Amino acid sequence: MPRTAATAPRALVALGLGAGLALAFSACASPARGPGDGGSGSPAELDGTWTLVSASDADGDYLPDAALVPGPVTLEIDGDEARGQAPCNGYAGELRVTGDRIDIGPLTSTEIGCDGGELEVRYLAALDAVDRVEADASGLALDGEGISLRYERGAAPPDDGAGSGTPPGAAELDGTSWALRAILASSGDATDGTSSSTTVEGRPRLVLDAGGRASGSAGCREFSGTWSIDDDVLAIADLEAQAADCPAAFVTQEETMLGALRQGAEVTLGDERMTLAAEMGAGTRIQFAFARE
Repeated sequence: MPRTAATAPRALVALGLGAGLALAFSACASPARGPGDGGSGSPAELDGTWTLVSASDADGDYLPDAALVPGPVTLEIDGDEARGQAPCNGYAGELRVTGDRIDIGPLTSTEIGCDGGELEVRYLAALDAVDRVEADASGLALDGEGISLRYERGAAPPDDGAGSGTPPGAAELDGTSWALRAILASSGDATDGTSSSTTVEGRPRLVLDAGGRASGSAGCREFSGTWSIDDDVLAIADLEAQAADCPAAFVTQEETMLGALRQGAEVTLGDERMTLAAEMGAGTRIQFAFARE
């Protein structure tokens, strides 16, 4: 059933969304917005990934605290589509721009809970209500009545700098369970590279038993194997994934996650969080941001 925010004029429903993956809706469609009086699509300067750096509404400032949410809040604009990562869930919707006027929605989102759930309701309601836009090479401003959202261009790493935590030993991972919250792909170097965030499909998780057994789900298929950590690299040997007829939207996510676990990924621990980072070939680095269950 749809989740409805009291402050939002339209309902938010379950959605599976991944960058480069097909959209897969898992709940009834939200009410369609009537046709606007302006054009469709977005000017080229709006296209790309934007990371939220400040947010306010009638109740005050509410930029999600890194301690409450699993990763950065993003907005990705691609023509007449808007999508991104809210404090807890991925979201998507239509986008229309005419001059300095913008209309986003109706919005749909996944339904994974986290401590930032209240902030998510406010953020998605704000996106739904903004009606003015201004952008330059480095910043994006969205405004509405009592609403201000400010973004900087580019995708921040999951966990607002995940990967700078503490390299763990086996004892720190024994008997732990983790839920995948965000995926970040980057290529090139810091001055001439690209990055994009991917909304997590399904409910991927990783369980590391004290006896060395690993199990979990890549979103659709369950898997198991034997885990070990060596020089801060976590790997799962003899990894086997069950056979299943998975939706197309899950395929790339599953292959990437299972491939990283098989080859080994650099692991760091933060406050109730874990990041796995792996080089996946062709100059691409993938980061998986997990939250402790």
